[in-house]
Amino acid sequence: MGDTLLALLCAHLLADFLLQTRTMIRRKHELSMLLLHVLIVTGLSALLLGSSNPVVLLAIFASHFLFDWLKIRFCDNSALPFILDQLAHLSVIVLIAITLPTTFAEGAWPTWLPPPLLDGYLLALSLVAGTVATVVAGGFLIEKLTAPLAREIMTSAPTSGDKAVAGTPDDGRSVPTDNPLPDGLTHGGKVIGWLERLLVLVLILADMANGIGFLVVAKSIMRFGDIRDSGHRKLAEYIIIGTFASFCWALLVALPTRAAMLHYLP
Repeated sequence: MGDTLLALLCAHLLADFLLQTRTMIRRKHELSMLLLHVLIVTGLSALLLGSSNPVVLLAIFASHFLFDWLKIRFCDNSALPFILDQLAHLSVIVLIAITLPTTFAEGAWPTWLPPPLLDGYLLALSLVAGTVATVVAGGFLIEKLTAPLAREIMTSAPTSGDKAVAGTPDDGRSVPTDNPLPDGLTHGGKVIGWLERLLVLVLILADMANGIGFLVVAKSIMRFGDIRDSGHRKLAEYIIIGTFASFCWALLVALPTRAAMLHYLP
């Protein structure tokens, strides 16, 4: 069951967060673009499973199409619909793994690959799934969770252009300010968020969790260097929330990723 679950989960994460571009997301209301995305999910599931089981592939295709269509038709772009959509997809994946647990074992990969290479393949799937979930999916989640806070800051202070400031949180959103803070890079916050979550994942996988404390301290010094007075309180709280959400998500995903990889290590 675990192998089937891992292959389907990795396919879902790759298709939803790496192979689905911003353009595809913007045009997802078009039937052709939605079908293209669902076909990518289904095809990647078949590839990573090494199986063409029609029941599994039909379940993936139909459920992914239905959930995405419902989200596009009835939901906005906030955090709650995003979370519910992902939970719905994960529920189907878990249900398939429970009801058809031998799908991976009966597929092509166990036949083609000797046991050491098969374990290496599953180890690679664990690493890829964990990395995408930690770094990329975490970025989308934190961006949506902190969006209401960013809007509150924007409405409470006069804007000075669409420039990102040094206090941009881990999703790369721009927060206009009336204070003369140095301008930040356009996607600086997003890249910082990716790197910090990746570092947390690496530290957990290397069994060096103590290093996360130093990472938190370094991040705090860097992000609060330009925020010294009470006039920046909302911005400071915004950064704190984004930072801790980023670290919590990274830990939440990194620990099961390490457990899965240890399971497949020889």
